[in-house]
Amino acid sequence: MPTGYSTLIAVLVVAAAGLAAWLISRALDAASLQRADTGPQRLQEFHDALAALGSGQMGDGGLDGISDALKLLFAKEVRYYFRLRHRRSMFAMPSRLFAFVFGTVGLMVPLLAAAEPRLALPPGYGYVLLALAAASLAANRLFGGTLGHIRYTTAQYALEALLIGFSLDWQAWKRRSAAAAPGEEAKVEAEGFALLRALCTAAYAAMAEETRLWGATLSAAEEQFGQKLGK
Repeated sequence: MPTGYSTLIAVLVVAAAGLAAWLISRALDAASLQRADTGPQRLQEFHDALAALGSGQMGDGGLDGISDALKLLFAKEVRYYFRLRHRRSMFAMPSRLFAFVFGTVGLMVPLLAAAEPRLALPPGYGYVLLALAAASLAANRLFGGTLGHIRYTTAQYALEALLIGFSLDWQAWKRRSAAAAPGEEAKVEAEGFALLRALCTAAYAAMAEETRLWGATLSAAEEQFGQKLGK
């Protein structure tokens, strides 16, 4: 077998091995994601916690019980974005690696042929490898590899910052509540509810923004890919 064909086969074998490893990792991670407590039932669990609090099953926790249930609800969203971030990273890495390998080998084909004729590939193989490199980059963009990882990481950190800030504000509110003068209970309670509502509004705004960015990024990637195909 000519040396050039051996080189091409070696490159394709390495790429196939990398793809197989990525598919296995995706399957394992998808199973982990399905087991996560981030499905629609998380909202039902929140309402169940509120119902238990209202019926006295959770004791006299007051707003503290609602605060704990709310933080648990959004903590599940943080775990959800962490898992999505990991999945996108596992997709982006091999995509970029394939693009680098195929692109580098494709560019080296004419140089190798000139330097060592035994390493020469049949005419046109360099363009095939360059096309595979471009396809890898296009797949990374179309399926939200690198950009998805960035987007989900940003959403995760935004929710974490909201939860940490809320926890600090809640401790300050508890101090004010404990030191409230007689007759100020209703005012202090209203402040507590305002903190809870503010957390809900800010958290869902962060998630809605992530979804908006996902839609805009996907639409732009599809449009760009379509334009390239139309050339």
